[in-house]
Amino acid sequence: MQFSTQRRAQVLVSCLLVIALFCGLVSTSHAGLVAYDGFSYSNGNLPGQGGGTGWGGTWSQGSGTTPTVDGGVAKLAFTDGLVQSQASRNLNTTLGADGTTTWIRFNGSYLNNSNFISPPPLPFGGLSLMNGVNESLLIGKFGGGTNWSMGTSSGSASTTVPVYTGGDIWVRILHLAGNDTVKMWVNPSNMTTESNLDGATADLTGLDISFNSIMLHGHHGGMNFSTHTWSFDNIRVGTSFDAMTAVPEPSALALVGLVVVGMGAVRRRIV
Repeated sequence: MQFSTQRRAQVLVSCLLVIALFCGLVSTSHAGLVAYDGFSYSNGNLPGQGGGTGWGGTWSQGSGTTPTVDGGVAKLAFTDGLVQSQASRNLNTTLGADGTTTWIRFNGSYLNNSNFISPPPLPFGGLSLMNGVNESLLIGKFGGGTNWSMGTSSGSASTTVPVYTGGDIWVRILHLAGNDTVKMWVNPSNMTTESNLDGATADLTGLDISFNSIMLHGHHGGMNFSTHTWSFDNIRVGTSFDAMTAVPEPSALALVGLVVVGMGAVRRRIV
């Protein structure tokens, strides 16, 4: 069956409009998303993996044991006694200019609650925002505590949620002149808007945060030579609240692909 020239044009234009619509929806929903990694890798070592979006390179290994991927989750396992595990990845940009806002969200957990020993030092680690080799902010657990916290060696703030229960971690940084304001939420149940975010919180001021890479790390605590494991997943870095709930959806991209395939089939039929 042959289509008229007018009908052929209508079909092609319709296909192009559908593609533009889906591309526009995906682009709009991810406005402000700087970087994302869902660790959708095969089981094995994390260093050298380079999936996700917005990064300036692959994951690299720091000192200590080799971080791994297990079941789509990054894991850093290590044993007490001067042993640690680290993995870093550069961003495509540097964040932290005065007058801007940065959001970070990730799923994290310390998997060995029975290995907390007393007295301190206790195991510590988490996700750090790095500016070169300097740590601008640690989001995780400090040596003397057991709860999700954030801060630096000069000061920290803690929530009431233990790291071994796991957490959906949200952090917002308002970059102000010489005095950034940082707020942390753990396991919010209402994520519809920024003002509705709930859950356990912590607040921190007096920092000047800028960063260009992410480091995942865990470190020994005491000397009982037990095994410790941190896990991380779904790391998002962005400049808006909406970017924290907007992850590239394979289903939407697949629909775009189907439209392209369909457009090709129609075109072959009408030529």
